[in-house]
Amino acid sequence: MSPQRKVEETYTSVVLTDWAAFPENMGTSPEATLYQLLLLSLLYDEILIQDEIFALSDKLAQWFTQDVYSELLTKCFDLGSVVILKHPLSAYPEERLRELALKAPIFARADYVRRYGTRAEHRFRPTARQLALYRVIDSCLATHPKAQRPVGSLQKFDIMATFASILKEVLSSRDYDNWRHSAFRRITDYMAEDFVGFIEEPERVVERCAAAGRPANVVTDASGRPTFNRSLAFQAARLYPKPQREAMKHLVQTTFAAPFAWREKAAGRYGGRLRELLWVPSGTQTEIEPVWVSPGSQAEINRARGEKERVSVEACVDIPLHLPDLNEDFVEAVASVRDSEAGKRLRLAIRQLGADLDFSSQIETWYEVADLLASAVARPKRINIRTSAIRIGREMIVGSVADLLVKAMTGQQPTAPEIVATAFMSGAVGVVFDHGLELMRNDLHRQEVRQHLERAVDFRCSRIAVPSAVVGA
Repeated sequence: MSPQRKVEETYTSVVLTDWAAFPENMGTSPEATLYQLLLLSLLYDEILIQDEIFALSDKLAQWFTQDVYSELLTKCFDLGSVVILKHPLSAYPEERLRELALKAPIFARADYVRRYGTRAEHRFRPTARQLALYRVIDSCLATHPKAQRPVGSLQKFDIMATFASILKEVLSSRDYDNWRHSAFRRITDYMAEDFVGFIEEPERVVERCAAAGRPANVVTDASGRPTFNRSLAFQAARLYPKPQREAMKHLVQTTFAAPFAWREKAAGRYGGRLRELLWVPSGTQTEIEPVWVSPGSQAEINRARGEKERVSVEACVDIPLHLPDLNEDFVEAVASVRDSEAGKRLRLAIRQLGADLDFSSQIETWYEVADLLASAVARPKRINIRTSAIRIGREMIVGSVADLLVKAMTGQQPTAPEIVATAFMSGAVGVVFDHGLELMRNDLHRQEVRQHLERAVDFRCSRIAVPSAVVGA
């Protein structure tokens, strides 16, 4: 892969598409989840999180209703990088929900899903822990007004119509056959044909679900017709055996993540079951209508850009097991480093990610930031002379007495000044040695922390082997 080839898009924000698609990607513990947010805060100006993640997640409710972790999460909001993408007021079908969303957006979002949607293919009813989490997050948003904005406010287009068009194209176009059969091999041709019919006539989903004894939760348009959205797609997937159902759910998440990230002018996060789908908006990012470039014209576009292949360039975060203990001091250290000149240089380098595919500038600035953060976390403790003297007092007295005994046995007559001087010198040497040992330990700790931080972030580019298609938004 040539390091000179250029990549078009640069982003100052990242949207956690992997969290929204598959909750297990949040991490295995509250510490790992918070570390993701903190390290991403060093890399990006904004970390965008969909409100439904906090509304629907059992894991987050279990973790962040505990006082110690809810306080650390609030500290993450203090950084100014975490932004919740809220359901727009205009998208709520009831005045009651709109009024609730003004005061408690996460409560409102959860109630909307309970009444009009699903969590994946299942009906949703919040637990007591989830209700407690809503209070935590809504309280954070009330005190951090800049940590929230309506989803889709940067670029306006009908995301559900676009998603449905992309999904239909992927399921029906022969250009996608090989990729679909490889990446989502459990989706049969019969099932694909069925889903194309569902997209064209969402009423079919409602009828089939009713016939199966599973009444569908739907959102309707102004004419009363069901909207084919992700929730309806998940409910339709339940009509099939589990292997096919799971494969369709993964394809639904994949075809939704691309236009969602582009609408927010943000990089997405992919991997595992969430595949990256090539999104090429027409013209500039100021245009409202997104366009997929047809397979026939892709070669022409690549030649015009001087590209032989298309790649995805990303900064990925992996949480090592041996990072420092997560506490308020560490969060404050991240805040200080984020605001430093080195922190600003790192985020500037991330905006230019992909300009040179050897990532030399990104790696260099990340190492600088990792060193600063390690130094802040492993800051040397002040040596308390009184404490050190107490700690070495026993050795000082024993050493002085031994020295006097030796002199007495050899016939020397120690004087009072000699006794005092011997004790003083023994104590002084002990304090100096104690101080030096503490500095050595601290420097070793700083080096270990820096190495773990350096390994926590990686920069990579991956080939995107996905054909492009034209769809109507």
